[in-house]
Amino acid sequence: MLLIVAESGEEASYLPELQACGYQLRVREPEFEQHRMLRTAERDVHLHVFSEGASEIDRYLRFRDRLRSSPRDRQRYQDLKQPLAAQDRADMNAYADAKADLIESILAAAGRKDKS
Repeated sequence: MLLIVAESGEEASYLPELQACGYQLRVREPEFEQHRMLRTAERDVHLHVFSEGASEIDRYLRFRDRLRSSPRDRQRYQDLKQPLAAQDRADMNAYADAKADLIESILAAAGRKDKS
């Protein structure tokens, strides 16, 4: 999921309410457009938080739209993500790095606007 707030660096304006709903802050990337990532204790929901106007918002939406429109890419992502998600990792960057090449491939296909 994607949450867009006025200023993600101002965590006091949104983080306490999300934590009260069960979300745990897992990633804080101030150097990367103030990206924050939260997840539930069950690890079944990941919530990415960006400030309004962040360039990454478009990438997240294009990726989502591509997965919705391409059964093939959706399956490829599922086949990679499920075994990765089942592994317990202390470093979330290793998880993200393991998905990076496939995500870039899917985003490239989204840029071509094909439906394969």
